[in-house]
Amino acid sequence: MTWIDDDMAELRRLQDSAAELAVRESQIRAVAEKIYNDLWKEVIERIAEAKSKGNHHATLLLTNGDPYERRIFDHRIVVPQPVKPPASSSDPKYVILTLTSDRLKIEIAGLQNSKDYLTLDLCDDGVVRPKHQGEYKQIDEAARLILRPLLFPEMFSAK
Repeated sequence: MTWIDDDMAELRRLQDSAAELAVRESQIRAVAEKIYNDLWKEVIERIAEAKSKGNHHATLLLTNGDPYERRIFDHRIVVPQPVKPPASSSDPKYVILTLTSDRLKIEIAGLQNSKDYLTLDLCDDGVVRPKHQGEYKQIDEAARLILRPLLFPEMFSAK
């Protein structure tokens, strides 16, 4: 056996690996839109719940986008900012959730100085779930990551 045999075997392994990755990503893309819509629906429901329970910060939040309008993959939470004298108004802050064009991640912009991501990954049991910092999250847990700094800024300060 020579190096040519070794390289041919390595090339086959790389091709097989690329094919497996393509299948995996295809499975993720097939359900990415549903996961994104489910997450946005959960965010809307938790904001409504917080408002009904008298959370002051929730009463100020505005949301846009319809989770069932399939062409929209860029939803915003508008966070009004206090007016600081001598200004007579202030620009709102936006928290933006976007399903990335490759449909493998949900981007979260506006909570911190840098963007954060929920990567979509295929679990061992074949279910696609969001993942944050290496840990799988349920939809309600992912919504909690997004909303805590907005609903309870005193406890979960958005940087």
